Amino acid sequence: MKQVRAWGFDYLKLDFLYAGALPGKRHVDMPRETAYRHGLKIMRAAMGADAFLLTCGAPILPSLGLCDALRVGPDVSGKWEDPRDAVLLYNPTTPGTKNAIRTTVNRLWLQPLVMTDPDVAYFVETENSLSAEQKQLLQDLAIVCNFKATSDLPQWMTPAQRAALRGFLTLDPNVQRLDHSKFKLDERVVDFSCALSLPNPPTGATKIQAALIGWLGNQPLALKMLKRMDDLSLQRRKKNLEKKE
Repeated sequence: MKQVRAWGFDYLKLDFLYAGALPGKRHVDMPRETAYRHGLKIMRAAMGADAFLLTCGAPILPSLGLCDALRVGPDVSGKWEDPRDAVLLYNPTTPGTKNAIRTTVNRLWLQPLVMTDPDVAYFVETENSLSAEQKQLLQDLAIVCNFKATSDLPQWMTPAQRAALRGFLTLDPNVQRLDHSKFKLDERVVDFSCALSLPNPPTGATKIQAALIGWLGNQPLALKMLKRMDDLSLQRRKKNLEKKE
């Protein structure tokens, strides 16, 4: 951490921090939560109080008081919801815009204690299937959290999208909470309730399909085949993007 500060960085993000609290053998025998917080204290002291520390993939309560901001939900993605994860695997914690909005809204109670990071907002259409309304919800959530960021590549952005990003970053409306999922940004009302419902558990033939996929997920050969398919898909996407650029 001292070396990173010496390089000139004062905004630091540490990810997958829950790994510090996993069961395991430790140099000093102590409870997992204590070990995690002990490690975070050492890093916080090394980077200095003037650094901005964003923790991600982090246990919430043990992180409080040691970080400036906390990622409070799963990663967003260019999809609103993945049917495989939401329906067949019934897992509402995987990356996805709906999952990210739901979790963030339900954890806004943390705002008096730590800045809440909802992940990035989107503006481009490349590699993204979100509707304009869904992208707007992400942007509005970032404003409610007062934590704005994007990971859109500049070369993917049109002049209009760059202008929209500039407007988003400079916008500073008055934010008023009307109820659990409804907010007023100046005179505009934003309702996040469309993202708060959990997927319905699979039933009938879908339940049988879900059980089969769950079983395959534990088979080494099936996992290797899926990995190979993902690698080929990634290579095709990379080639297509290189052609566009």
